[in-house]
Amino acid sequence: MKRGKNLFVNVFLIVLLVGCLNFASAVNDLIALQGNVRQSGVNLGIGDLQVVIWDAYSGGNVIYNSTTDFYGAISSGKYDVVLGNGSNALSLAYGETYYMGILVNGSSGFESFTFNDGATRQVFQ
Repeated sequence: MKRGKNLFVNVFLIVLLVGCLNFASAVNDLIALQGNVRQSGVNLGIGDLQVVIWDAYSGGNVIYNSTTDFYGAISSGKYDVVLGNGSNALSLAYGETYYMGILVNGSSGFESFTFNDGATRQVFQ
């Protein structure tokens, strides 16, 4: 009788552990991103936003591309989006260095943001 009870408890614990592992691995990364867009000193009324993440400061491989997920996300010069919450999943490794590029539609198509150092990609972890 005791052996059957121990077997049941062990099987139950294994099933519980496997269920927890599947739940934990199903979670994608999410990053909140918000900001302001001004063109010639004036808030951009409406616009499209595209976010691309690479594994290198220049060149490199694309890790994430929002493609059209944030088209229409700019309103009254502001955007507030969640990366990884659209049609493209975001999967980043803890402690790794990544480089984010942000593009916004302008009068001549999409234009890249430039950051403090004049680069078109911003480093983050």
